[in-house]
Amino acid sequence: MYKNKLSAFIFILIIVFLISIATGGCSIFEKLKEIVPSETEENIEELEDKIDEVIGLSEDQARVTSIFGNPDEFVIVFSQNGEYSRAETWLFEEMEVSFTFLDGEYDTSDKVITAKLENDNFDIKPEDFAITMSPDEINNLIGEIGIEEMDPETNLKVLTFGEGVITCTFDPDDSLMIVFRMRRVLPDEG
Repeated sequence: MYKNKLSAFIFILIIVFLISIATGGCSIFEKLKEIVPSETEENIEELEDKIDEVIGLSEDQARVTSIFGNPDEFVIVFSQNGEYSRAETWLFEEMEVSFTFLDGEYDTSDKVITAKLENDNFDIKPEDFAITMSPDEINNLIGEIGIEEMDPETNLKVLTFGEGVITCTFDPDDSLMIVFRMRRVLPDEG
């Protein structure tokens, strides 16, 4: 089930990235005006004060977290050779929206409808992760020892927590490449 959800999330991330390149994207502020209730727009100065309090995020990311809080799910892809060194997609279940950032700058957003997600005890945020992090540093961040395996297709080290709720992939030098933060889907009540 998690592999299908993970594959779907990666697919969405790739599609969002390609569409944003094709369309040239638009400002995060324009997208937020479409999503944010009008009473929030009236209090924009208050929101800007909250943005100044957020540490470790770009201005665009801080603006999103000041309005929506921390993302329910996220994917971070680090690249040393690509055009971007850090690509992120954040999903907000309740608002039914995802945001993509390239090196911290807003790139695009999409409407996303998910099943209800279950809460868990993992208290992590996208800004907790850096490309220089080793498996030991990730274990310290999470507060437990993850299950370490080698991916048979890529021969890369994978560290998993909570039966796939958090998955980190490392390059051959043990530097962080990919972080997936997923949540379990709540069972149907029907």
